[in-house]
Amino acid sequence: MSDFNPSLEAAQSLVSKVQAKADLPHGAEREVEMAKQYVLGETLDAIGKDYDLTRERVRQLINLSGWKTSELRHARKVIADDERRQKTELDRDKVLKWSYANPGVAKQNAAEQLGLPVKVVSKLLGKRSNLHSFHTASERRQNWTDNDLIEILRQFHLATGSTVSMDFEKWSMARGGPSRQTPTIRFGSWSAALEKANIEGSYSVDRERQHSDEDLWAAVIEFFSFDRNNYSYDSFATWLSGSQGMPSAALIRVRLGLSWSELSVTGQKVAGSRIADFDPKWVAEVRNQRDWATLVKIGADPVDVLAEAIASIGSVLTIAAYNTWAQDFDRPKAQTLMKRARLSWVQLVEAAGGRTGTRGARGAVSDQSLLEPLIEYALEHHQIRYLEYSHWARENGRPVGSTLSHRFGSWDRAVSSALLEASKRKLESGLESLPGSDS
Repeated sequence: MSDFNPSLEAAQSLVSKVQAKADLPHGAEREVEMAKQYVLGETLDAIGKDYDLTRERVRQLINLSGWKTSELRHARKVIADDERRQKTELDRDKVLKWSYANPGVAKQNAAEQLGLPVKVVSKLLGKRSNLHSFHTASERRQNWTDNDLIEILRQFHLATGSTVSMDFEKWSMARGGPSRQTPTIRFGSWSAALEKANIEGSYSVDRERQHSDEDLWAAVIEFFSFDRNNYSYDSFATWLSGSQGMPSAALIRVRLGLSWSELSVTGQKVAGSRIADFDPKWVAEVRNQRDWATLVKIGADPVDVLAEAIASIGSVLTIAAYNTWAQDFDRPKAQTLMKRARLSWVQLVEAAGGRTGTRGARGAVSDQSLLEPLIEYALEHHQIRYLEYSHWARENGRPVGSTLSHRFGSWDRAVSSALLEASKRKLESGLESLPGSDS
């Protein structure tokens, strides 16, 4: 094996010398011409066909030119590697320029516009890749007017009696309607959407809060207004916790009624000035950067505290479970919150978007209730993996994979049950069948 390992400059110099000797005015020896063809990328077999020689004979002749085939091979590899590096840098510049100009747009669009494979686009985006991983289903592309959304909300409440955003999404999308995200973003929050439709629900309780819904959106938009090493939910939560007066990530997700992916899309669009789809007054309010330290108040809103607890330990919240959590996270006891809000525990928990549960004397939570979040996940994701589902479940205050595995005997059984029910629902709503799972 040759020890020849040239620098880029040495490799380019060698190629220039070979070309100069081969391109003499009066011609060059056959072996020198072969050396030129080889260093410029032709194979020994291809050169042999030109001269009606074997591959081995070509190698021998090139070695008589004054240069060894191993030297020429190493030189052309160094140059080819540098050319690939330069192309990668050019592609990266194009992809990043596209990313900053198109916040919240799926990276498949970049692949089509720039003529690059999706995998290459993902790699070149680096830490920004997860900002372009969103897909908008065709049934959500309809331009719903404010009156349309208000009427659909009223129909939902009349038919179900519920004011829960997830219940609305299941009911609405089964009938070809919008997801919970549409009215939530249109009116600023799920509670504001209910108020617009004159639906008296737990979220419409009139109370003073430490942070308004606009404050919560302002935090999301501020996060996406600057370059960061990571744009994950965990990174967002860590960033929020580092500044006094900022809301918690759990409070933002629960109060606004949106997943981190949904919050990310809107945050990127507004931060990137893609605001045509939003109310100008709302945009002006949420883009106004806060002095967060001035929002610190003594005694946080009880409903906000419970919303944070629900996001941390799950939607079923008993007094005992809450007090254990409160002691660990330095929050007021349940009795303090009830006294401050002048509401019962059931009213407080429901106002925060949770429920007090049916364990103990009233029996355990049913298999169907426990399985419902996994069915929801199956309807929204092409693959169901244990770790990814559990991460999603923790973000959304749902039972994690270990809980489901224990109840149904194994993770595979839980997934099979969820896929079966999700497939039925898709067929009933006229959607295509589920693509399957990867456990």
